[in-house]
Amino acid sequence: MYSHTTLQFLRRWLLLLLIGPLVGGVAGYLVARAVPSVYSADVTLLVQRGDTTTALAAGQDAQVSGDVAQTYAEAMITRSVLTEAAARVGLGSLSFGELQNRVHARRVTNTQLLRVSAEDTNPALAADLANAVADVFANRNAAAQASRFNASRDNLARLVDQLQADIDDRNRQIADLQAQPSSPEHDLQLGRLQSDLTQLEATHSQTVRSYEDLRVGEARSANTLTVLDAAAPPESPIRPNRLLTTLAAVLAGLLAAAGLALIAEHFDDRLRDGERLTAATGLGVLVIVPRGSAKSVRLRDPKGGRVTESYRLLRSNLLYATAGTPLHVVLVASAALGEGKTTTAGHLAVVLAESGQRVILVDADLHRPAVAQLFGLPNRVGLSTLLVDEQAAIADVLRPTWLPTLHVLPAGPTLAETSGLVLSRRLEDVLTDLRAACDIVVLDTPPLLTRPDAVLLSTHADAVLFVINPAQTRGRHAAGALHMLRRAGAPVVGAVVNGARPGSADFGAFESHRGEYTTANRPSPRANGHDGATSPTAFADVGPPEARPE
Repeated sequence: MYSHTTLQFLRRWLLLLLIGPLVGGVAGYLVARAVPSVYSADVTLLVQRGDTTTALAAGQDAQVSGDVAQTYAEAMITRSVLTEAAARVGLGSLSFGELQNRVHARRVTNTQLLRVSAEDTNPALAADLANAVADVFANRNAAAQASRFNASRDNLARLVDQLQADIDDRNRQIADLQAQPSSPEHDLQLGRLQSDLTQLEATHSQTVRSYEDLRVGEARSANTLTVLDAAAPPESPIRPNRLLTTLAAVLAGLLAAAGLALIAEHFDDRLRDGERLTAATGLGVLVIVPRGSAKSVRLRDPKGGRVTESYRLLRSNLLYATAGTPLHVVLVASAALGEGKTTTAGHLAVVLAESGQRVILVDADLHRPAVAQLFGLPNRVGLSTLLVDEQAAIADVLRPTWLPTLHVLPAGPTLAETSGLVLSRRLEDVLTDLRAACDIVVLDTPPLLTRPDAVLLSTHADAVLFVINPAQTRGRHAAGALHMLRRAGAPVVGAVVNGARPGSADFGAFESHRGEYTTANRPSPRANGHDGATSPTAFADVGPPEARPE
């Protein structure tokens, strides 16, 4: 059941389900083509942690270096770094927010590597920006770490210079004393200067060693950034991915089309399949008539095909459904205009006459008569003539057809008070006379939802056929029309599905059993009180006129 419903849905909306992805794909491709290509260049740096006073195991040291790399990844995309790097490569006009969207830094998982990516529509500019960001940050990082030792280094350097100046001064004083004549006082002063010189030289040596130790410690304790792989202009863009964008647009178009189709399905209550027909009307299907010509009675053409066969099947199923009960008046009704009611009445009259029964087709739609046009007959006189003129005879208004056992009673001239004619007692007299003049009277009536005539006429019918068109009959309209008939006690025997698509599976359950009722199992005309042997002169009792142009 589910698969059958799905197939029906796909068949009904196949065109939309094809157009949706096609339109979506074309739109997605055009949009992807209009978006400029964006290139990404990467620079890879190695982060090395400087020596600390605490000795760490190899694994712990790598973890600490990884943490430093993660910290650097965040610090590398700060405002000061990005704006300086952008100014270097000629992108100083970009805002900080735009630069953040273009530059990305991340630590390579489980490594001490730091990868900086820069994006631009120009591949060379993307590479320059990535290298500039790495260079600016490395310089800033080196300067920041060096600043920690600047004070100590400067103090030691000044002390070394001062000690060297003192040593030079003592050496000059000693040289001057040595050039003078010796004396006890002279020798005492010279000894004192030589002792001071010795102390100054020892202090100077110790200070120089401290200065060198400071520089070595500074170099060892600094975290270093080494460029392992400089950025180069990329050859292929990273986006847009035109193939992926097009495929996504195709999928979006399909989903949009399916959504529209589902919404339309939900709000569309047309009786397009057997399940909906049964749910809305409770009627069984007597026949499914494929789409054919609605302008002519095809039974006149021996090559009528499936349309012809469908109405012969309707005749068989109608006789089967009314077996055991008299069948003199058959009323054909529909809910609204354009559902094939008149065409069905005309075809039914033809196939009944074809079987040898005397049939009169009456156009009881006095508002929009169409039977005369269907058979190519004049409509100057007809049912309205009989209803307003009690002296008029049926034989004067009947029109013969190419079948000797089929006559047509046109609607006649349209009068101002047509609805009142249907309520008159004269209608009962006319129907009585028509029953006496033939075996079966077929009534074509106005749509139930536009005029009440069909409900009034249904009280005179032995069987009512309800015509629906899957392409236009609404479930609520059909239910309302049938409610009117049932409230009047009309004998509705089944539905005629008119205008179904050839080969359609919408009413597949009926199609699979359409051969169930055949000529072999349908009741003979005698079962309905007819002799079935009507001769070409069967209408002699009413004396129908010869066919003549009017």
